[in-house]
Amino acid sequence: MTDLVAVDASPLIGLALVGSLDVLRDLFGTVTVTRAVRDEIMAGSGRPGATELDAAMREGWIRVAPTPMGTWQFQDLGAGEASTIALALEHGEPAARVLMDD
Repeated sequence: MTDLVAVDASPLIGLALVGSLDVLRDLFGTVTVTRAVRDEIMAGSGRPGATELDAAMREGWIRVAPTPMGTWQFQDLGAGEASTIALALEHGEPAARVLMDD
């Protein structure tokens, strides 16, 4: 199994705001977001990080995974955070890393 780096919205938005989203590519090669995370960032026009996320997805170093069914077991978290954790758990240990601010 290959290593997975699952990233939540907040780190993506923060890095995009300071012009450093490519740090993730430099550190990990590729990273993965769930559809829930992508939708959170891309909702509406002009949201912080939307342009940078779109460019990174087109370049292929940010990949989008389906939102896992296990997302809904984390009812105290938002959909982005819950789906990121569920994706990592679905992928299995020790090959999964999670980047989030919560």
